[in-house]
Amino acid sequence: MVGSTGSSPKSPEDYQRVPMGGHHKSSRLSSVTVDRLKPSPAWACGDRRLQLRQAFNMKEMEAAKLIQKYDRNGNKLLEGDELEHLLQDYNGGRRPKPDEVSYITKVADLDYDGCISQAEILSGLSAWHAFNHMPRAVGAAMQKYRVGYGPLPSLDALRDFLEVLNESQPVSKEEAEYVRAVAIAVGASESNATIEQMRKAVAAWYIHIERGESSKEQLAYSTVSDVHERIKDFTLLKGELDIHAPHTRFLAAVLGFIFIVIPTANMVIAQTFPSDYQCEHPDLSNLLWWTSMVTLILAVTSVLAGLTLLDRCADWPHAKMIFRASAAAVLAASLLLELFGYTHVASCSVGRCGFVLWNACQFTFFVQPMLISLLVCCGVPVLYCQEYYNNAAIDKELHMQP
Repeated sequence: MVGSTGSSPKSPEDYQRVPMGGHHKSSRLSSVTVDRLKPSPAWACGDRRLQLRQAFNMKEMEAAKLIQKYDRNGNKLLEGDELEHLLQDYNGGRRPKPDEVSYITKVADLDYDGCISQAEILSGLSAWHAFNHMPRAVGAAMQKYRVGYGPLPSLDALRDFLEVLNESQPVSKEEAEYVRAVAIAVGASESNATIEQMRKAVAAWYIHIERGESSKEQLAYSTVSDVHERIKDFTLLKGELDIHAPHTRFLAAVLGFIFIVIPTANMVIAQTFPSDYQCEHPDLSNLLWWTSMVTLILAVTSVLAGLTLLDRCADWPHAKMIFRASAAAVLAASLLLELFGYTHVASCSVGRCGFVLWNACQFTFFVQPMLISLLVCCGVPVLYCQEYYNNAAIDKELHMQP
């Protein structure tokens, strides 16, 4: 029964942890040495714990990606501000409260060396996730058995309480010792343990379970979410523009080639190799020239419309409307000219219209639109596939991680 007295538990100061390598090494949480708990096998855990652990799989993958982002040295160790930036990104951009950072750090930094490995930060984040998402039954059980309403429960009493949370599945003595030690690490004492302190201690144990591989449905859902976030995080869409970013320069180079270099070359070709009465469409060179001119105008209006997305243009509502409407009108005209050009090229021959002019029109009105369409139609699926296999690789690595 919860609340029953038992044998005197081992003092938290006497705990030692044994790392996976087999070498004994003490680890401290707020000057309290804590035994490194081995994850519980799935078969020994209740359904509620397993469901929350499975739900954390996706958040764990997200954290692993953030660790790769902030691990500048490539040694999978985070230090100081790196951890704070990671937690802020993991928390949806909201800076965690000092007590939240303290709790995560205490649970995570098992070596007490100021550096947190990937396995340690994931352990800390799992405790934080459990603390925020444990079912209401945990709170109800704490209230029913008066856990957190007075002295720190004895080892046997705490073990009985954890078995209630584990849906009558046995809980080892080591698990109860770990929860008790973490409770002391977060501020509890033998004479007094608050609800928050006990809840934090229980959370460190609640989903400390062997990780199973994520289902294909979970990976697919994570992939869609990740791709959408990557699109949303595109700097220009966020009202920002970093001209020094590699992807910004690459995009500017591609767009400049399509909307400036090619149209300029086509205008030179149209004037140098004009079509005459022998061509099936004597106006073919004029059509190429005007199409190129409209494309250049589209480039200018698109840049002006894009600049209205920047934060500094937020106070220009009328300019936004004018530039965006202009870009839309010029785009419609450009598409109409492309359609006319396609029908003209399809019904004329290279022998009568000239080799250079006909090939320039063939590229402008047929090849280029086809390449852009393929990029839009196939590029997005390729992006999803790439993200899916990346997620699958990370998921497998986490699953194999001891």
